[in-house]
Amino acid sequence: MDFFGVLVVWCFLAILGSGSPIVSALLHHRPSPSASHSCAPGAIPTVDLGYTIHSALINATAQYYNFSNVRYAAPPLGPLRFKAPVKPTEINRTVDDGTTGRICPQAQPAWAATAAEFIKSILTGTNFTDPENPSDSMTIPPVDPRTTEDCLFLDVIVPQTVFDSVACSSGIKPKPKPKSTVPVIIWLYGGGYTTGDKTSSGSPAELLAESLRNGNEGIIFVAPNYRLGLFGWLSGPTFQKDGTSNAGLLDQRLAFEWVKEYIHLFGGDSSRVTVMGESAGAGSIMHHITAYGGKGGPVPFQQALPQSPAYQPTLASQQEHIFAEFLAIAKEVANATTLQQVRRLPTMALQVINDIQVGRSSYGSFTFGPAVDGAYVPSLPPLLLQDGRFHKHLTVMTAHNFDEGLIFSSPYVQNQTTFEAYIAGLYPEASPSIISYISETLYPPNFDGTYGYLNEVERTALFYSESQIICNSNFINRAFRNETYSYLFNVSGGLHGQDVSYTFYDGPGVDSYGLPINSTVAAILQAYEVNFALHGNPNGPGSPQFGRYTAHSQVQDLTSKGISPVTDPAANPRCNWWQQAFYA
Repeated sequence: MDFFGVLVVWCFLAILGSGSPIVSALLHHRPSPSASHSCAPGAIPTVDLGYTIHSALINATAQYYNFSNVRYAAPPLGPLRFKAPVKPTEINRTVDDGTTGRICPQAQPAWAATAAEFIKSILTGTNFTDPENPSDSMTIPPVDPRTTEDCLFLDVIVPQTVFDSVACSSGIKPKPKPKSTVPVIIWLYGGGYTTGDKTSSGSPAELLAESLRNGNEGIIFVAPNYRLGLFGWLSGPTFQKDGTSNAGLLDQRLAFEWVKEYIHLFGGDSSRVTVMGESAGAGSIMHHITAYGGKGGPVPFQQALPQSPAYQPTLASQQEHIFAEFLAIAKEVANATTLQQVRRLPTMALQVINDIQVGRSSYGSFTFGPAVDGAYVPSLPPLLLQDGRFHKHLTVMTAHNFDEGLIFSSPYVQNQTTFEAYIAGLYPEASPSIISYISETLYPPNFDGTYGYLNEVERTALFYSESQIICNSNFINRAFRNETYSYLFNVSGGLHGQDVSYTFYDGPGVDSYGLPINSTVAAILQAYEVNFALHGNPNGPGSPQFGRYTAHSQVQDLTSKGISPVTDPAANPRCNWWQQAFYA
C-alpha cells in the first residue's frame, strides 16, 4: 500500500474511533491457519499458523522438512515470569525460517563433574580423581549463545512425502487424492529438569525413515522446549501466592495443546499422538498421566512411552525450604528479597541464582522438578496411580535401563553412616526410622550378592535406581492392569540415558558414555518405538516378538547377545514399599 492508501486507512480508523467494532475487528484480525506449498521443484514449504508464518529448513539427504523454532507460547517474561504459559498473543506476518536457535537457561549440579569422572574410572578401570568444582561459585559457566528466557518454541519435523501429499492436495487442479494425516510423536528431553533442549537428544531422521518402511504411512516428530531449573520449577505454598508451581509441566501441556490445534497443517493426526521422553521427560509424562488426579477431561494425547521415568518427590516443607533458599541467594546476588523484586531482575542475574542453587544440590539431586501443588499435581504420582486417580484411556509402553542408578551414586558412600546421609539428602523429610528401614531392611549392608549388590557403590546404585526411576515404570504398568508393553535396556551395562543414543541412532557412533552403539539393537529398538507410535503395538516385520507386560511382569530384555522376555527387575517387594510413599 502507498502513502496515500495508508493515510486513507488511518483517517477512516480515526473517524470511527478505537472503540468501534469495525476497528476492533481490523486491529485484532487473526488470519486463519493454513498450509501452503507451490509444489514446484525447489519450492520451500510454508505453514501459516495465523499468528506466525513458518517456512521449513529442507534436509535433502534425509528427505524431511524441519519447521524449526516455532513459537507455541507467549514470552514467559515480565508478569508471565514464574507463571503458567499462555498462547502467543502477538501476530507477526513476516515469514520465519526458524534459523534462530532457542534454548532455555540451563544449570548443572556441582556433583555432575564428580559423577562424570567416577563413571569414567569405572568404565576404564582407572583410579578415580575428584575434579575441583566448587558448588558455591558466584559465577556461571559460559552461556550458550542460544540461551534466552523467551524459549518456548518447538520443532516440527515432517517427512517430505507426508507434507507434500497433504499440502499439495489443496494447491493443484485436478487435486490428487490426499493421504490421511499421520501419527505424531512428541518428544520430551531429559536432563534432571535443569538442562536439555528440543535438539539435545539427537536427530529423529532414522525414526522418520523407519516410519516409512514396509509401506507404513510415516510419523511427524515434534519436540518442544520447556522451562528448566528455577525458571520452570519453583513451587510451594508461599511461592504460589504470586507464582505458578510446575510451570515446566504446564509448558509441556501447552505444547501438547498446540499440537492438537495445529498439527493437521503439517499432515499430522491430533487423534494419534504419542508422548515420548526419557528421564526428566519420562517423569514429566508420568505427571501428565496423573494430571489433575485423572479429572479435567482427557489429556491431549492417546499414547505414552516414558523411558526411565525419573523424578525426586518434593513435599510441601521441602518446597518451602527451596523457595527460601532461592530468595536468600537472590538477596546475595541482586539484593532482591521478594518474588515481585526477582520478577524484575535481568535474565543474567536469574541465571546466576539458578546456577548457584542447582550447583549446591545434594549428590544425586537436582533441587528442582515436579512438585505436589494441589492442582495439576494433586498428590504424588505413585499414590495417584495406586488409587486409580489417573487418565486411564491411554495405550502405554514403558521402559527402564538395567543400571539406572550408578551415574547418580556418590563415590563417597563407603559405609552405613554415609549411606544413610545419602538417603537423607534425597529424602530430607523422611524420619530417622524410615531412613533406618531403607538402609537396614530394604537395602541392608549385606554384600554377599543376596540383594543383588557386592559393595557400597552397587548398593547405592540399586537404592537410587529403584526409588527414583525403575519402580515408577512398575507403578505405571500395574496401574494400567499390566496391559502395557515394557522393555529393559541392558546393553553395555544399561546405564541411565544410554538408550537415548539408540532411540536417536543415525549411523555408527558411540553412546553418551563413549561406548560403541550396537547398530542391531538400535534398529530393533527404533522399530519397536515407531511401530508403537503407528499402531499402538511395538511388533512388526523383522523384529523379535514383543509380548505384553501381563501379570507375570514380562519385559523385553534388549541385550547385545539377544532379545527375549524376562521378568521385570522392578517387580519386587521393595517397589511395592516405595509406592506407599512412607517417606512423605
